[in-house]
Amino acid sequence: MNYPLAYALSVWWRNATLYARTWRVTLLPNFFEPVFYLTAIGVGVGAYITEMGGTLYIQFLAPGLLCVSAMHGSSYEVTFNAFIRMTFEKAYDSMLTTPINTDDILIGEVLWAMTCGCTTPIRFSTSSRFPSRLWLPVAGSSVANMPACSPLSAFR
Repeated sequence: MNYPLAYALSVWWRNATLYARTWRVTLLPNFFEPVFYLTAIGVGVGAYITEMGGTLYIQFLAPGLLCVSAMHGSSYEVTFNAFIRMTFEKAYDSMLTTPINTDDILIGEVLWAMTCGCTTPIRFSTSSRFPSRLWLPVAGSSVANMPACSPLSAFR
């Protein structure tokens, strides 16, 4: 009997254990990308635009940058990392020699992309001055990014 959710969660678990070993290296780009955007656009353009709808321009810009960070985090996981797993690591070939089928790999990878999309802005929020109430809309933006994850289904 096939248990697709259990197999998909095993793909997710594989990615999570790999990330647990490499989080220090992957944390820096995910943290500094929104910081650089906030500095460049917030301070650079913010010198010309002082207010947007009665709030400071930087306060107006920060939630959008967190959502973009979530989208980039999950999009990166299902594009470049999927290419690396397919071409160089041959991880998908190894997974297909087990009872896991392509649908399980697809669901597991999309679940991992959603996890990365939800945790990237949370890590950014906890290490900066942005309020934690932004986490929920950012997590929602990761779910809204699911159509961007669908190109992975072309590899079935």
